[in-house]
Amino acid sequence: MSINLDKVIQSLMQLISLAGIKFTGDDESLLLDALTRYHNDHSIVKSRKKADEILLADFLLALSEDANESDTLRQAARDLYARQNAILIGLRIREARKAIGLSQTEFGKRFGKALRSIQKYESGEIEPSIATINIMARVLGVKPAELLGYPQPTLEVKTLADIATLLFDLSCKREIKFKILPIHDDDGKKVIGSGIAFEAAEEDAEWNPQVVHILRSFGGERFVAEMLSSDNPQDGRDFLEGWLMGAQLHYSSAVLTDKLTPIKNNGPRSAVKGRLPDTVRVVRAPLSPEDEEERRLALEDFLRRRNQSGDQ
Repeated sequence: MSINLDKVIQSLMQLISLAGIKFTGDDESLLLDALTRYHNDHSIVKSRKKADEILLADFLLALSEDANESDTLRQAARDLYARQNAILIGLRIREARKAIGLSQTEFGKRFGKALRSIQKYESGEIEPSIATINIMARVLGVKPAELLGYPQPTLEVKTLADIATLLFDLSCKREIKFKILPIHDDDGKKVIGSGIAFEAAEEDAEWNPQVVHILRSFGGERFVAEMLSSDNPQDGRDFLEGWLMGAQLHYSSAVLTDKLTPIKNNGPRSAVKGRLPDTVRVVRAPLSPEDEEERRLALEDFLRRRNQSGDQ
């Protein structure tokens, strides 16, 4: 799916309006000219619905750091980039609320928040946490991923053939590399299995450090989810879904391309590098006293938030 420039421009103008940024006619024309040039220089083709939003975010980030542009445009780009995600989430909240015929006041009563708080969420003045998104989604009768702007996963693993397909797809990607390594018994003499290994320092594998981060984080979260599942399987699934939403939010712009696809300049990628956001708890394996304590605290935090949402 190629980028729809008209849609990106429409989204940009909507962001400017919602953010309350005032432009002169000349500045607005310069901004649109800069967006058109960026689109032409960074033609991105993606197979997901968020392609237009990702291009807009990348453009705003690049413009905010471009010394050749005016101070007005660079400052506006910084403001828009900082608020883009909150504004888009707010628009989705408002659309979902209107779809079920709720006023802001009624939504606030069901959600347990004051009217002013609902107005701030919908205007993008404040960005809701993952825990808040979960509660909102239940009240509105939608999936949390819909409010965050992520389509439902298209990958379904139903047979062993699907696992083989997944391995093939991973091996065809340019930005990651992995190895299939044997798993030995405690004595190191007998091979008892096989595992997939990603090395963070692998040469010519741009996203391997992030994959390692994802695996470590997931390992810790799954440990907590399994403890929760022993009492209620749905609690364990809900816990992991919270982790998944945070990971999707953080890594959605880390694009993987096919090795046979010609290399293109896809713009800045710095936004996905570094630590995971606070909404995703990073709990590392193997088990140590510190790990056990961190996981215990994570479990207590989840149970506390679940009880609070139940009270509401």
